[in-house]
Amino acid sequence: MTGRLGSRLPEGLFLIAVWVLLWQRITLAAVLSGVVVALLVLWLARLPGRSERSRLSPEALGAVLHALGGIAAGAAVLSWWAVTGPRRLRGAAVVVPLRSTSNRVLTMVAVAVSAQPGTVVLYANRHESLLHVHSVPVRHDSAPDAAGARVRDQVWATEDRLVRAFGTAEDRGLLRRHGNEEADR
Repeated sequence: MTGRLGSRLPEGLFLIAVWVLLWQRITLAAVLSGVVVALLVLWLARLPGRSERSRLSPEALGAVLHALGGIAAGAAVLSWWAVTGPRRLRGAAVVVPLRSTSNRVLTMVAVAVSAQPGTVVLYANRHESLLHVHSVPVRHDSAPDAAGARVRDQVWATEDRLVRAFGTAEDRGLLRRHGNEEADR
């Protein structure tokens, strides 16, 4: 069991980080309970084996810091809109196809996107690597397509960061291929 849990270190650290972010405070109790929850989840979940171990890179720290900054920025925007915003708050529901086909990446992206204030994943289709995301606020003067494109771009940027930080070589290759296809258009 120790070997299996030890090989899941990146996922464990990610789960601990998400747990601490959910409590919105870095306290000893939050970190220790996050460790317990992460160990239970990794022990109870029958995750599929991987052909390649994930690598924990320096980009992982950048991904975590970016997530913390996004949470703070999202909370500030929602607070500002609550105090001064228009009477109607507009949202957008967008289907976002992920470039990676990994269930692990899909789960990390869904959790990271849902942790952002004002954004929630409504549905995750793991067979087609699709996330259905709802986001508020959407500017009232922007076209629906532009609002959807912004939400999609934000989800893809999150996917890029997480794959660079925690992904396998296959995941990173898929993102590079998709990046080259978009550059050719």
